[in-house]
Amino acid sequence: MSGILMMVIAIVVLGGAYLLYGRYLQNKWGIVPKAKTPAYEMEE
Repeated sequence: MSGILMMVIAIVVLGGAYLLYGRYLQNKWGIVPKAKTPAYEMEE
């Protein structure tokens, strides 16, 4: 197996894991993407 093919497979696997794990944590912790941050709410 060539090095470039292995690198492409690794990028696809890590990218997929990043997206799936991010969604899992978002659902688990109840993160609301459109929520205002404290810095935005307390801006003077």
